[in-house]
Amino acid sequence: MNKKITKKHFYYYFLICVIFIVSSCSNDDDNQKAETKFSVGQLILSGDITDDEAKIKITESLNSDTQTLIIRNTTNLTTIEIPEITSLINLEVSNNQKLKQLYLYNITSISNTSVIEYNEVLQSIDFSKLEEVGAATISYNPLLQNILFTSLQSIYNELNIYVNASLQSISANNLSSAGLIRIGINEQLSTLEMNTLSVVDETLQINYNNTLKAISFPKLVSCNVGIGISLNENLGTVSFPVLTSVSNIDKPEVSYNGYFTITGGVSPSNITLPNLETAKNLTIGNDNLETLIIPKLNSCLRFVTYSDKILSSVELNSLQEFESLDFDDSTFSTDVMDSVLNQLVSITPSITNKTIQLSGEVSITGQEKIDLLMSNGNTITFK
Repeated sequence: MNKKITKKHFYYYFLICVIFIVSSCSNDDDNQKAETKFSVGQLILSGDITDDEAKIKITESLNSDTQTLIIRNTTNLTTIEIPEITSLINLEVSNNQKLKQLYLYNITSISNTSVIEYNEVLQSIDFSKLEEVGAATISYNPLLQNILFTSLQSIYNELNIYVNASLQSISANNLSSAGLIRIGINEQLSTLEMNTLSVVDETLQINYNNTLKAISFPKLVSCNVGIGISLNENLGTVSFPVLTSVSNIDKPEVSYNGYFTITGGVSPSNITLPNLETAKNLTIGNDNLETLIIPKLNSCLRFVTYSDKILSSVELNSLQEFESLDFDDSTFSTDVMDSVLNQLVSITPSITNKTIQLSGEVSITGQEKIDLLMSNGNTITFK
């Protein structure tokens, strides 16, 4: 295998593969009779029930004990509007052939799971008052264009939004915390807004959204397990202005704990992480990367970067603790090479037994620093 391809996929190929595991749906009887079930805590609409029939059944059956709403395998239902529901434990809306509109605009809480998937013509979802959800999955809705969580503040477990072919925007500008977020394979997604998100307990994954041009998390301070931003082919800017840590010492058993990847595609040419201090596994690269600014990075066990361009500016002025630096798929200018080598020899106490791979022209002064580093037991190789 070509070495450069191996570098590009060293950390994130496995992660991407496991993140978007897609469950298959079972075959259903096309001739299923209209079915509306109600037992204590559960309301199910399915089969060939019409809008008018659904309204009647909802009026007759809905009460304060309703905890689960399932709308599944309907063939004639086009609109659901249930303003009476303010909270649920579980919500499922799946495999509905003609459902276009879903209005639950007074619901404030879904404490366990919300699943909206495989709805062929679903165009609109109104969760304008939803404040908290345990776990939510919105996937395989080919005509859905916008997801607006106007009031959403907390996602206790996970949010999955993937394979919605017409989805253009996701907005959750009151969201402050989440367990896990995965957004991927939404071909038309151009707007992603989570401007108040400050903490992610596990992972943040944004992959294969080929129309997405900007990713910005202006309030995100920490992500405990990892961040993966990969193969968003038209991505122009990535911004994490206050992010300080991608690491969780409480989960050493997680093999990919502390990973941070920004990889793939042809841009952005500039990656700046002004306040990042700790990341266990850092991989940054794309075909046009020219500037890499991480001035406060202090601890990073493994750091990989790559680019087809010559890196004209690299700032790692605070780096103290690491095991390996793999820069040999990035070509440094002579000034950048001198700057990086100067930083390495200035670390106190002097580094030993480190692996450093570089590429680029070395000045006389730079060679002196290389000799000093190697005399201390470090391994330095050049491409």
